[in-house]
Amino acid sequence: MYKDDGFDLVFSYTFPKCDLDGSYQAVQENSTHKICVDKEGSVLTAVDKIENKTLADAMDCNCLRANLIITSVEKPTCEVNGNYSPIQCRRGTCRCVDNNGNQVCKSSVCEVAEIDRDTLKC
Repeated sequence: MYKDDGFDLVFSYTFPKCDLDGSYQAVQENSTHKICVDKEGSVLTAVDKIENKTLADAMDCNCLRANLIITSVEKPTCEVNGNYSPIQCRRGTCRCVDNNGNQVCKSSVCEVAEIDRDTLKC
C-alpha cells in the first residue's frame, strides 16, 4: 500500500520485538548482535552472534532485567549475556538455580556453604 502511494520502502530495517504491554522484550537483535534491553529499550548488554554464538543462542536477559527491579543490596550474579549464573550465593550459602533464578533443588547436592562453592555441580 505504501509503495502504491509513492513511498520508498527500506526492507533492511528490523522492528523491535515488543511484550504484550507494549514495552520492549528483553532480547532484541540485529544482524550482528543479540542485545539485552530494559522495558524502555535502553541497552543493558550486547553479545556478538558470530563470535559468541553459544552465549547469544542461550541469551534470555532474565538476570539483568531482575536486577533492575530488585531494591536490596544483595542482587543476583549475571552472566555476560544477561542470564543468571547457574550458581547464586546469598548470606553465606550457594545454590544451583534455573534460568529464572529459582533454586533447582533442596538437597546438599545443590546447596552448600559459600566456602564450598566450587563443589557445586549445576
